[in-house]
Amino acid sequence: MEPTNAHLEGQILALARQRLKADGVGLSLCLMEPCGNELLSIGAGQTKPSASTIKLAILLALLEQVDAGRHQLHERIAITPANRVGGTGVLHGLPSVAQLTLSELCRLMMVVSDNTATNQLIDLLGFGAINQYLQVAGLGHSALCRKMMDSEAQKAGRDNTTCARDLCLLMARLQRADSLSTAMQSFALHLMATERHQPLLCAALPAGVQASNKTGQLPDLRNDAVVFTYGERSLILAVMATGFQDTVTSTSIYGGQGELLLAEIGALVCRTCLKP
Repeated sequence: MEPTNAHLEGQILALARQRLKADGVGLSLCLMEPCGNELLSIGAGQTKPSASTIKLAILLALLEQVDAGRHQLHERIAITPANRVGGTGVLHGLPSVAQLTLSELCRLMMVVSDNTATNQLIDLLGFGAINQYLQVAGLGHSALCRKMMDSEAQKAGRDNTTCARDLCLLMARLQRADSLSTAMQSFALHLMATERHQPLLCAALPAGVQASNKTGQLPDLRNDAVVFTYGERSLILAVMATGFQDTVTSTSIYGGQGELLLAEIGALVCRTCLKP
């Protein structure tokens, strides 16, 4: 590891110790160049619940099928009653919306993390196809095991998982010329660049830094995967954190020290590695 990265690792761990219990061991982080070269790893292979970051894998699996001609973004999909679930998003409160295009479902899934739209896309692709995509991509710690808001599956021990390294590899795959067409790459990055609030790793960026990210939050869990761009240079960062000291983060999906920790890490990485 280069001295600069060793110093950055020390700074990040110091931030984690301020916010996390057990001396910051709940932090998982991976910093990677778009070519796949790993710059920094802190528990990057630790499997954790993915929360909504699994939606990134669903999006990319779908867009590969669009590129292959098996689906089209203007294709209209009926919203089935069984897929209308609560949590994040808006479709569960819009019962008159009976169908949407694939493009619209993707936008809702990524921009407002809509769980109903996500479940509809899972039905379209199937669990098998999405997990096969993860396997072909070499993401050994990632799996889609349940739909969004399926509490019975969670009680039975079936959860969606990933790790920080897998999230970085997904972001890197998104930008590979042999993975998606230029049109689908642009579509996906634009959706993530317009994610509401630009929270967590993107909450306190230095001026001029652009970001495309997908977050995932549960009580006591804050996940985010992002592509940072400044000028011609890009970096991929994924952070998954658990074991927070404060009751706000440990009981809610918003606010608390979880928001602060990831904002601090995102800003620090950009200042240190991206922006001169």
